[in-house]
Order: sequence, then C-alpha cells, then structure tokens
Amino acid sequence: MKPNILLVAHGDGTSNSAIADAAARTGHGLRHASSGREAFAILKVSLAEVDLVIIDVDPGIHSLSLLEALSFSRTAPPVIVVTGFEESEMEAVAYCHGATACIGKPFTSGELAALIAEVCPFTAEQPATSCDLWGHPRATHTRKRVLRTQAA
Repeated sequence: MKPNILLVAHGDGTSNSAIADAAARTGHGLRHASSGREAFAILKVSLAEVDLVIIDVDPGIHSLSLLEALSFSRTAPPVIVVTGFEESEMEAVAYCHGATACIGKPFTSGELAALIAEVCPFTAEQPATSCDLWGHPRATHTRKRVLRTQAA
C-alpha cells in the first residue's frame, strides 16, 4: 500500500488507531507526522504523492497553520480536520482555513472511512492521484465543503 494519506497528530493521539484503520479500509496507506514542521518537510518533498491530509487539530502542533498553508497551494490534496473541540464551533474555523471536511471526536473508523471515501474515492487497483469529490483527477486546486451527517 502506498502511503498516500498524511496524518498530522501527536504520537499519543487517541484517534490514531481509528484513523489508521479507516485508511486501511479505504485502500490507503498512512504516513504519520508528529509535528507541523515534520508535515511541512514531508509535503515539501512529496506533495504530489499525498492524496489526502488528515489533521488532528491540537493546539500544540499549530495544525491550523498547516491547514491554511495547504489552502494556498493549487496542487494541495483535500484536508479532513479531526477535532476534539466542540465540532460545531471548530467546523466553521476549519472551513475558513481551507478544510474540505471536518469530523468530531469520538468517531468510529467506519465513520471516518465513509468520509475519506466521500472526499477522495480510491481503490487499491487505481493509481493514487489527487481527485475531486467524484473521483475525477484534479487538475486545479478546489475546495469543496463536505458536511458530515450524524446518525440518530
């Protein structure tokens, strides 16, 4: 599996295992960055190889700075923000900073897998490319707001 999802989170993040499972369920590999600095270094070298960025918003790693920097790149992949903050409040902030989707903790790996598939459909047989919400290769940078609906 090609590591084509970049997760930016602290190493002891409570949702890391659910994120790893969701990545595997959707046929994606996962590369972990434990700091914004490490994420910027990875993206500087291999931005074209990253199909999706999942940022676990944590004040200690300046996640919104990374999110905002990605939003200015014409070739940046979609970004899903994972948050332990009040989701309804963080959603607006995340979208203002360029997020494609936002999901609140706690969540299941199945819920995140569904969101990953919605944001960037991918199968293991397909070559990994940046894509839009419908799975078309993305030639230019666009951000679509994806709303997550909660099950009753």
